[in-house]
Amino acid sequence: MENPLFFSSIFRWLLSLPGLFFNGALLHTIICQKSLRCTCSTLLAIGSLLDIVSLLTFSVTFVVTLSGHNFISLFTCYFLQLLPNLSIFSSVWIVFFVGFDRLIAVLFPLRCNLLEKHLLLYISPMLFVTFGYSIYMVVMAANWALFTYPDWPVLCTNSDAFAFGMAAETALRNGLLIDCTSFLFYILVAIVLVFRWKKMSGSEMDKHRLFKSLSAIMLFVVGSYFFICVFVLLASSMPSQPFFTFHVFPSILALLTCVAASSNAPLLFIFSKDYRLAFRKQFAEWPLIGKWLNRIGNVQVNVVRNVNMNVSSTIPL
Repeated sequence: MENPLFFSSIFRWLLSLPGLFFNGALLHTIICQKSLRCTCSTLLAIGSLLDIVSLLTFSVTFVVTLSGHNFISLFTCYFLQLLPNLSIFSSVWIVFFVGFDRLIAVLFPLRCNLLEKHLLLYISPMLFVTFGYSIYMVVMAANWALFTYPDWPVLCTNSDAFAFGMAAETALRNGLLIDCTSFLFYILVAIVLVFRWKKMSGSEMDKHRLFKSLSAIMLFVVGSYFFICVFVLLASSMPSQPFFTFHVFPSILALLTCVAASSNAPLLFIFSKDYRLAFRKQFAEWPLIGKWLNRIGNVQVNVVRNVNMNVSSTIPL
């Protein structure tokens, strides 16, 4: 392959494939399993759909590179990456609202039935903010991508349309603010659980398992989005080198993005009894996958005791 960008492009595309599978499996399971119908699961399902679309950003870049073009115009790239960019900005807000919902769950444990009866009323403002913000961001980027620098040659990654002017500054500033607030939600969840643990009938093992799950969510989901913003800030202050700009920088961004967009399903399978059982039930008849899920699930049961029902009903992990 003569195209020098081909191998780094296919590397980023391969990174996205597990996330496409995990999010597809999570979305399919939540839709099919009635036992998972709740506010948090609804938000997770929406997030999975958005993550699937956002991960297609790497397929766009891969197809462009596969066509033999190292670069295309920013004008063309803007439209090719429009849906992935809308989904990426929306996904950040869904992570925010999942954290908010989990905080509400521990502050008001009896709210589940009430909110589920008024699910549309509960999530409509969240969806308005989520999609309103993403539309605002891509419209802001259009000023630079379509009118100011339409002929600028780019690799056609998802960040190319936000590399200029106010679009770049706004995306980074807002991203850091949203991620830090999401992180704060999970810290507050942990603090509330510490004070309420004495009233619950869970063991020390249950407690450690619960906080491991919160730590994993903070590190892999919220943390990855935060590290993306930090890395972009650091990279912008570094001297420009072709190898770093065209290979290292987009590959590190791809790794962080794929970790953030791919982690929910594995974390739910590892730490949530309800989701683990739902996954095993949904994919039990699938060749190889069903056997693997059953084997992993049995190991989980033998090694780690299930969280007490009082705890699992308090916070939907």
